[in-house]
Amino acid sequence: MFEDVLYPDAGFLFELNGVGGPMAPYRFYAVLEADIDAVADFYLGRLPEIEVELDVIEEGSRHLMLARTGSVLDQLGQVEDPTQLVERGRELDGTLMGLEVIYSADDVSISRLRVARHAYQRGDEIPQDAVVIILEYFQNVYG
Repeated sequence: MFEDVLYPDAGFLFELNGVGGPMAPYRFYAVLEADIDAVADFYLGRLPEIEVELDVIEEGSRHLMLARTGSVLDQLGQVEDPTQLVERGRELDGTLMGLEVIYSADDVSISRLRVARHAYQRGDEIPQDAVVIILEYFQNVYG
């Protein structure tokens, strides 16, 4: 389950539908008074099986994105009988598909935080001067 990888003292902010709609929601967490490099390195050490999509310094702070969306979608695509999607969906429910670590003040173009801030107008719910962790996970929509 994706919740097993939460950074210590991370506080839940909100959840919203991601690019994959209700099948791939984003859960937002904030860590106050944390070093962004320590949070990013925590995830790199804890999730070596997830591909590093981006690990750069942007707007003066680190921005880390990890992804393994292909493996979950590939597993669903291997189901030949549509009636088996219910069971396969249950097996994959809660699987971590992506993770992002970003500073709360950053407004970079490729960011789930930017989606929350601009597409969903949730910027006022994001604390100032915090490290934001965004978990994207598979949510079973097949029943």
